[in-house]
Amino acid sequence: MFNSVVLETITGIVACFAMVALLTSSINEALASFLGRRANELFHGLGRVLNAHLDAPAADGKKTSADILLGLYNHALVNPRGDGRAKGLADIHIKPSYIEPLQFADALLELVQQLPGETLSAKVENGIADPQLKAFLLGVATRTQSETAKVRDELVRWFNNSMDRISGDYKRKVQLWTFVIALAVAVFFNIDFFHLFKSLWQHPLSAEQYQLIADAQQKPLGDVLDALPLGWPDRFPSSDTTPDWLIRILGWMVTATSALFGAPFWFDLLGRVTRLKGAGEQPGAKAEAPGNSG
Repeated sequence: MFNSVVLETITGIVACFAMVALLTSSINEALASFLGRRANELFHGLGRVLNAHLDAPAADGKKTSADILLGLYNHALVNPRGDGRAKGLADIHIKPSYIEPLQFADALLELVQQLPGETLSAKVENGIADPQLKAFLLGVATRTQSETAKVRDELVRWFNNSMDRISGDYKRKVQLWTFVIALAVAVFFNIDFFHLFKSLWQHPLSAEQYQLIADAQQKPLGDVLDALPLGWPDRFPSSDTTPDWLIRILGWMVTATSALFGAPFWFDLLGRVTRLKGAGEQPGAKAEAPGNSG
């Protein structure tokens, strides 16, 4: 009983969740690439770190945080694909998806060195308008005694810490996108967890279906999904009652939530389950009594 029905049901559900997570991840990556979500999140994240705003006014000829951000994105070290001629933040159409910390530090240091003043502290005091950014850079200059190598190390450390916060914000947004896309996939294919569990429990997998699902990572997505009791019926289930629809919606949400764990998690679990199943009786195999082999 345990080897046949329970493990086959678990295997089918895990394989389904793995396929949903894989499809969701592919769609999410395609949308992120098409919409430039990583590049835009990095741009806006750096804007928040630098306190940059599109409408920030200049103060006594000093560089605003928006000017600093614009200078960074016009710099070849930070944005090598850009033309370096943007006049405002709104004119930056090409943005990098990743910035090397040391290159960011060098670019920022070069921008500061171009400000008026004899020393690094004087350049920051005379040329930076934003109080928070000015205080930070003055602190860096004081702690490092304006030694270029030490200043660079401080800026790299600051950039990495800032990237941790920006990455955290981006991951939370990705989780939301993942759930929304997975829910759309669940509705499109009618992947209702409760219906899937009930169908697999009442109608165990055949040997061919089980083997196909067990090898889900090496098989086409469509073949694996076809082996499972998924999809909409030929006729729209208009006869379903309100409680039936509520259960169906809840089943879709359970399926969508499973995608948050990621495809690698479910494929690893699928491998563990199939190895456990392999230790028992195979589907369709008949037990042979000892001593009856000939």
